[in-house]
Amino acid sequence: MALLITSQLHSMAQNSTDKWDNELWTGARLVMGQSKWIYSVEYQTRFSQDMRQLDRWYLEGAARYLAGNHFEIVPDFRYSIRTSANECRFGTGVIYKTMFKRLRFINQFKAQIDIPVGKSTSYGIRNIIYFNYLLNEKWTPYIGGGPLYRIGERYTGFEVIRFGGGFHYKIDPKHLVSLNYYVGSRDTGEEILWNGVLFIQFTFTLNKEFRYVPAKTIDF
Repeated sequence: MALLITSQLHSMAQNSTDKWDNELWTGARLVMGQSKWIYSVEYQTRFSQDMRQLDRWYLEGAARYLAGNHFEIVPDFRYSIRTSANECRFGTGVIYKTMFKRLRFINQFKAQIDIPVGKSTSYGIRNIIYFNYLLNEKWTPYIGGGPLYRIGERYTGFEVIRFGGGFHYKIDPKHLVSLNYYVGSRDTGEEILWNGVLFIQFTFTLNKEFRYVPAKTIDF
């Protein structure tokens, strides 16, 4: 069913705008912390133009405060090297999570400030919803998605809408791999661009002595 929906969206996008692109994202994430605090650093690359051209790479640092079983507070900073312009991004997010037997519901709300070099500053608001299913100790499939609302001099509106799914696989207590696929659209103010994203992320955890279970999210 998911492949059929993806195929139909792909066909619709090609027929309406002929602006479909396939992208490949790869990420390596280091996580450490104790009790109520988790710190992470991630290096990520993104290839566009049917996965043939490096569009950007970035480093992102985040601190996650586990406020309890249901809430997390996540300030972060990202520096991106892009083909268009390098960019600093400051963000602050709030995550709500709850369990229904093996099903985990996660709502990630985030506000961000994007400061590209030589260009005007813009602001963004993200709201992403995830449904994680704890299949067993190693496998956690999920679906998720949501919009990014942009406020800026060049464009104001729902700039990006993206949804998809994948799975998290725990190799051992300190190593996790995620394989994900997303379908999305981007409004440039002049045209609608569609894309499909294959995203592979590796997470290395130095310890797991956390008081509460952290939410499994993908930052897209």
